[in-house]
Amino acid sequence: MTEEQVQKTEEEQEKWHHVATVEELGGLSRKVHIVYDIEGVKMATDKAIDLIGKNTQIKGFRRGKAPRPLVEVHCREEIKKMASTMLSQEGYLHACYENKFCAMTEPRVENSEFSIGGTFSCDIFFEIRPSITPTGYIGLQLEKESVDREEIIQRSLENARQQHASEVEASKVEIGSIVTLDFKVHRDGQELSSGTDHRFMISAGQELPFGENLVGKEVGANLSETIVLPEGYKNMGGESATVDMTIKGILKLVPPSDQELVERMEAPSFGELIDILGKHADQEITVKNQQSLEEQIIDKLLELHEFEVPEKWVDDEERYMRSQLGFQSDMDPEMKQHIRSMADRNVRRTFILDAIYDAEPDLKLKDEEFEQLLKQEAQARNVSKLIVKKELQEKGMMDAVYGMLRHKKVMGLILSQAIIINKDGELEKAAEDSESIPDNPLG
Repeated sequence: MTEEQVQKTEEEQEKWHHVATVEELGGLSRKVHIVYDIEGVKMATDKAIDLIGKNTQIKGFRRGKAPRPLVEVHCREEIKKMASTMLSQEGYLHACYENKFCAMTEPRVENSEFSIGGTFSCDIFFEIRPSITPTGYIGLQLEKESVDREEIIQRSLENARQQHASEVEASKVEIGSIVTLDFKVHRDGQELSSGTDHRFMISAGQELPFGENLVGKEVGANLSETIVLPEGYKNMGGESATVDMTIKGILKLVPPSDQELVERMEAPSFGELIDILGKHADQEITVKNQQSLEEQIIDKLLELHEFEVPEKWVDDEERYMRSQLGFQSDMDPEMKQHIRSMADRNVRRTFILDAIYDAEPDLKLKDEEFEQLLKQEAQARNVSKLIVKKELQEKGMMDAVYGMLRHKKVMGLILSQAIIINKDGELEKAAEDSESIPDNPLG
């Protein structure tokens, strides 16, 4: 550092009445130690007294009219708290500005020491945005997934037959049967739970007590099974219990004939029904291809760029994923690790796509693009754009939607410049695939 730079730094510290020392704690974690001089503390204290005095009522005086000395005596702790907050916030913001930090987590203030008429110091902890210089995203080589169209059509046809199948009484339980029964779970003479007319389908590999163990049983059959109670169940997790069951009804599904299926699905003919399923298959293939290409892009980008991400972001994403999947505290260790890994990947995906967006000025999102999105959503729901926008604002989703739009533009750029090879080893134009996908972040 030159003598001129040292002098400038000293002048700035004098101007701000504080010194901020930055310490790297590993990864993206930073600690800023801030010390304010007597003059800086006095300025913050005076401001706090003025603000608190305007809203304080002391006996014998109207609200906001008490003399300053009385306010200082009666509101000493409140003044210290407000002045400390002012100083820590100012010092934190100034440190971020001076060091060009982009904080990604809420600052945590610790070791705060404040003295009216004296000095102030504190430590502030936070995580910063990772520094990423995007590279290698133009000209990526991708492989177009091979999808069996006929297989999709046949699967859709089979699903349609199952959905429109008739329920017919059966004499014995088989795989695919629909069983209705009453049950009672008990242990050491204590009833733990029970149910009547419990209805479910028997699937291959289905476990006790409502699974393959019922195959071959008839209506009226009474049976008991021993099970192991799940972890966390009424403080008896891992212990055994007995399930008593009485089968009350057995149904089997009889799929419709081709003609019956045509009538139930209100199709002109069986051939035209297959054509409709074929169009749905084409849409499914298009979506699968797009998803496959985008996953390959993320894989390759993450291979090309190594960077740390804020742990707080990964923690938040993991909690969100758990809630979406219905997982709470108890979870298989392998599944827990999988969710954590996916959460980390999602956060990295966000940062690398943001970095590419920032590196490509031509991708800058235009207001009319966002307005077009609002218009599409409004038309789909038959409401006004204002209603859609208000809902996004109330749910705090504006930034998320802008982010998804930015990422869509980045993906579009990468796909348009990618080298895509199909199953026959031939090159294809990615831009055509990209444009054919309706991608609405709101839906």
